[in-house]
Amino acid sequence: MKGSTTVQDILDSAQALVQRQGYNAFAYKDIAQDVGIRGASIHYHFPTKADLGVALVRRYRNVVDVQLEHLNSLPAPEALRRFGRLYQSVTTEDGRVCLNLMLAADLPTLPEPVANELRRSLEAQEAWLEAVMEEGARSNTLTLRTSPREEARSLLALTEGAMLLARVAGDPLRFSAVYDHVLSALIV
Repeated sequence: MKGSTTVQDILDSAQALVQRQGYNAFAYKDIAQDVGIRGASIHYHFPTKADLGVALVRRYRNVVDVQLEHLNSLPAPEALRRFGRLYQSVTTEDGRVCLNLMLAADLPTLPEPVANELRRSLEAQEAWLEAVMEEGARSNTLTLRTSPREEARSLLALTEGAMLLARVAGDPLRFSAVYDHVLSALIV
């Protein structure tokens, strides 16, 4: 973690922990040990775990937003293919999955500010997918069975669920198989 700021190191460590174990399964001492700092240093930057959680979701959303912006100029089928590849890249051999997925699993016990930030993050992805579905319907490159909004919601749910099942199976490539199968039904 050399060359990065303490805040970035803390966020990187927290993100890896949440992506592997979930929000409720880590403590500041885990981050302190990983980063090589004292717990008080974490509290200096993030007074509460909720503060850390909100910062983590915001950072993740910003990264995803930038990645999705790069896909905006692509035809809808290619944008959806690459959207799937973004998720595939998160599914790793070391057991990490999408941060939003892991936080969603902990939703009933998340602090309200973290839960609200998570909702905003997922709503933004859903809105992006809806816009892609609308473009695909207009250009006759996607076959929608329902409204663009419902197709977007369905694809996001499938994407998150496929990632979880790939994790359970211990096979990151299972995600691609499921995603590609569903995508083939959408693409004209």
